[in-house]
Amino acid sequence: MRIPYWIKGGYGGYRNRVERLRDYMSATGNRDRMGFHPDGVIGKWYDDKCLPVMEAYIEAHDGWVNDARRTSVDIIRLAEAWKELVPPYLVMVDVLKSLPGEIVSDEDLYAMAIPQRERKRDSPTRIAKDVPGYTIDRSQAHTIRFTYYDLATGKRRKADGQREVEVCYLILDEIRIVRGSELVSKLSSTSNPLVLPLSERDSGRHICFALRWVSARGEPGPLSEIVYMVIP
Repeated sequence: MRIPYWIKGGYGGYRNRVERLRDYMSATGNRDRMGFHPDGVIGKWYDDKCLPVMEAYIEAHDGWVNDARRTSVDIIRLAEAWKELVPPYLVMVDVLKSLPGEIVSDEDLYAMAIPQRERKRDSPTRIAKDVPGYTIDRSQAHTIRFTYYDLATGKRRKADGQREVEVCYLILDEIRIVRGSELVSKLSSTSNPLVLPLSERDSGRHICFALRWVSARGEPGPLSEIVYMVIP
């Protein structure tokens, strides 16, 4: 049977947590506030299915823990009590953690020796709202070199939460107006500057391109304004 990572100390670890949950739930004010009324569905389940095995486990553990009087019968009894305890106890834990924080607070969970709810961390990864800033170097034949930067800071780096920059482009024999959806050729890179290599036969042809950020999850941001130029 799998033991949750947060329960330390084997049998003793369970005994301490079970006792704290039982004692906290024994206070009528706590039970009523958290919705475990004796005549309610959850309250009845707790009284009939969970509390008895918790009590039996505490009793079995306390009989086993006394080295002076421990027998093989005590060991077997504890192991059996543990098997009976774990499923309903973990269900109870899941029920308590699934209830809204206004009903079962983190303070309640702590008092019952139950780990706090997992919280989603605010991730810096997000779809970019801005486009990259960039400069262009066409001094080398058949090559366009982009040096990009973060428009928000003016620094030569990727924007926060972005993995790379992507150049979307299209090579034309004759100049014409191109829509962003037509920029089917793409080159992504984390390098700065980003080098777009072109073939010798493209020299003198037209190229149109736009840049955008790509987030750490691979989500593309908006395209920059489409620029047209002659390939060196």
